[in-house]
Amino acid sequence: MKRLTASILSLGLILTACGGNNSPLGLDGEKIQKGVNEKAQKIANIKNGGYKEEDIELVQLCAVVQNGKEEFGHADLYTVSWQTSDGEHQYKHRMSSDDYVVDGATNRYTVYEDIGCYEY
Repeated sequence: MKRLTASILSLGLILTACGGNNSPLGLDGEKIQKGVNEKAQKIANIKNGGYKEEDIELVQLCAVVQNGKEEFGHADLYTVSWQTSDGEHQYKHRMSSDDYVVDGATNRYTVYEDIGCYEY
């Protein structure tokens, strides 16, 4: 019985460390969604299109490095792809895990393969 309890506890710790749907790549899923929702409401197509927070779906989260600075490794930057629930609008923006603010273009970044991406 002790061995079974220890095994279950170990498995729980491993799954927690790896992250689940609410902690993709070890980040706070709720903060990611909030940051994307705030960015979405600043975009005319979303704001004027009558979309609400529940209409915004996360698609992909990737750890990235700035092009030309790969030797410095990952510096808490991510790209987050999202779309409206009807599929009419898709976007990809940069996000820092320091403050979860979603902004900026993503064309200057490359996926950091050591961490990779999370598909929602």
